[in-house]
Amino acid sequence: MPKYPVRCEDLTGRTFERLTVLERAENRRDGSAQWKCQCKCGNIRTLRRHHLIGKDAYVSCGCYSAEATGKRALSHGHTRRVNGRSSTSPEYRSWNAMIQRCLNPNAPEYKYYGGRGISICEKWKTFASFYADMGDRPPGKSLDRKDPNGNYEPSNCRWATRSEQASNKRNSLLIAFKGKSQCAMDWSQETGIPYSTIRGRCKRGLSPEEILKEFITSDKAFLRDVSPAELSPVLETPSLP
Repeated sequence: MPKYPVRCEDLTGRTFERLTVLERAENRRDGSAQWKCQCKCGNIRTLRRHHLIGKDAYVSCGCYSAEATGKRALSHGHTRRVNGRSSTSPEYRSWNAMIQRCLNPNAPEYKYYGGRGISICEKWKTFASFYADMGDRPPGKSLDRKDPNGNYEPSNCRWATRSEQASNKRNSLLIAFKGKSQCAMDWSQETGIPYSTIRGRCKRGLSPEEILKEFITSDKAFLRDVSPAELSPVLETPSLP
């Protein structure tokens, strides 16, 4: 069997993606031609013609795949497989949940977010940029928009506790008391009256004086002399964080 077949397209000097053909190499045992190639990274590999030309052609000696994997790790590094299962970081889960509810029409919460015009700034459509702006998610907190009608962007987002988010919902019931207006959750924390109690009284249509009666009659009651006019409840149009 000849070292090189007589009829064979000369690929010497041609470049295919990252691979440049240096010269013919010795044939395979089955007589098929091989080519000595140098990758852009400097590695030398011996390849057959179909490795260089065609739909299954290589783009490199293997370095491209390694670089792509490295870039994905650099992009987030917050996803990994543990015991055959995918595991993600709290920050990545928050980012992915934001993406789903704003950009995926099939997501259960899409109608409350993307469906009503809430969008994500272009920068945050990649996790690396989102993480660079928001940093690590503190324990007990999750992603929250300061303006519940605003978009997901650096100036409008924070890591917040559940109570902080409850205070910031579009459906928060605000109770105005002596010039101080805050939601039921905040009044609960300030007065010690259970949130469920305050919420229930609000639903029954009680006045702020009746809603906060334990507080008003307690030693904390700096508001005992408040006139009924100052105790009028303020309600906002209801929705989600």
